[in-house]
Amino acid sequence: LKKCPKCGKTSLGTPFGSWEHYILDLVPIKRGMQLIITNYILHRYRCKNCKSSVSPNLGILKNCHFGFGFIAMVMQSRISRKQSYSKILEELTQWVPGWNQFISKTTVVDWFEKYGSCLEEFYLECVKKLKKSKFLHVDETGLPMKGKNWWLWVITTTFFTLFIPHASRGRKAIEKLFEDFEGVLITDFWGAYNDLTNEQQKCLAHLVKDFKEIIMKSEVSINKIEKRLKKDMKQKEEKTKGESVEKKRGRPKKEPEPLSEAEREKLEDKKIREVLKRRHAFLLYEFFKQAWADETNPLSYKAKPEIRTTEEEAIRQLRALLEEIEADGDLDPDIKRLIKRIRRYENYLFTYLTHPGIPPDNNAAERELRPFVIMRKTSHDFKSEDVMDSFSLYLSLHQTCKKNGVDFGETLKQVLSGEITPVLEALGF
Repeated sequence: LKKCPKCGKTSLGTPFGSWEHYILDLVPIKRGMQLIITNYILHRYRCKNCKSSVSPNLGILKNCHFGFGFIAMVMQSRISRKQSYSKILEELTQWVPGWNQFISKTTVVDWFEKYGSCLEEFYLECVKKLKKSKFLHVDETGLPMKGKNWWLWVITTTFFTLFIPHASRGRKAIEKLFEDFEGVLITDFWGAYNDLTNEQQKCLAHLVKDFKEIIMKSEVSINKIEKRLKKDMKQKEEKTKGESVEKKRGRPKKEPEPLSEAEREKLEDKKIREVLKRRHAFLLYEFFKQAWADETNPLSYKAKPEIRTTEEEAIRQLRALLEEIEADGDLDPDIKRLIKRIRRYENYLFTYLTHPGIPPDNNAAERELRPFVIMRKTSHDFKSEDVMDSFSLYLSLHQTCKKNGVDFGETLKQVLSGEITPVLEALGF
């Protein structure tokens, strides 16, 4: 030291003691990485002015034996490569022989909590950008926390992604973030989103998927019924003609009992209802699928302004289709349920027609959650709310770097060393 860090005077004199502090770090070389071990000799002084015992301060690396490059590499393995902590520790043997004397799973987990404060400014900038966005995608997924079910929320746009862990799946988890937000919120049909904003676009991909599943299940059911009726007719014809069945080796296959007249009528009636159900689902499937048609379709989000239909006209067409379906009577419970959902959210189904550039689905948010869902399969359960708060910020940074074409590894080193300003500039904040 040249001067006392407490009083600022240059009255330290000669040191009266010292100690050693080793830091292991990884630095990039032409091919791969190289392990560098630095030995810091830290001297202790007695200030003649303020009489304090002082020594150099290593700052954020105080009490830490690993440098930013090493910590960044471990964090990157966890976040980018989605490795479990056990797998990460196993691979550390190539860098640190006898690593278990220096580092444990608890050490790695603590790094996320210890350095989480480095991303506070990044979080605040994301919130600022969120409020000014033209549109936002929002979704949530289960987060196992100490044996209980928490939720990981994601808010994303073209330029950034923000993850927020919370014990609740209700609107209170994220409602403060949307104060003063005047854009369009793109979500699924979960009720927590209903009153967050005035303008919303509900995910039409969810509706299309639901109707497609109904169509496929109905087709399977119809095929089974037709096969059973055909089999029964064949059995009765053979019995009428007195034809004997050719014997084969082995135990004979057990044939179903012939259908009674009542059973046959019941199956035929079920087939009629399944055919009607499939028809209703197909009509709605084809209608909503137009949202992704080519630019010549007026209902497509790709349609040019001069041919694009209005939101009001789309709702009118939808109502006419629903009336046509309901006129058939005796609707299947699944179709009734989805029609009820459609009528409830009809004002949020075609917002994309009023706001060019907004997609009719929430696939962007679902894609952002996918890396965490993969990670959840290896982690099974998370043990600390504080660690999860910090971890979700680093996961947010990773996804934001990916969106902006910024190297996550180098960004991590800058963040850990406290150089957040150049990181925010590189990410466009």
